[in-house]
Amino acid sequence: MVPVSYDSLVSRDAVTNTNVSLLTAISSLSADGKHLYLMVINRDTAAHSETIQLKNFVPLPTAFVYAMRAQGLQDALSATTDYQTFSVAASANFSHTFAGYSITFMRFDR
Repeated sequence: MVPVSYDSLVSRDAVTNTNVSLLTAISSLSADGKHLYLMVINRDTAAHSETIQLKNFVPLPTAFVYAMRAQGLQDALSATTDYQTFSVAASANFSHTFAGYSITFMRFDR
């Protein structure tokens, strides 16, 4: 499986007046093929619920999630940054809500 990148929810950058993706997903597969990693960056202030479709990878029923959420773009390294670790129900096709101004890492095992 080749790493995949996906961008959605395109907006206009106020400085450059070019299109900017508000939600970006990047995935990779471990060398032994047992773990799929997914990173989703939400640059929007709003949370977005997205359907995740894992093609050619059938995960165990639980995915491990590591999330970082800031109140604003300047707060990413400040005390207001919220770090969370939790698990979610996983399958080859499921939905997840990504908080505004967040970076979410998911690990799927098989």
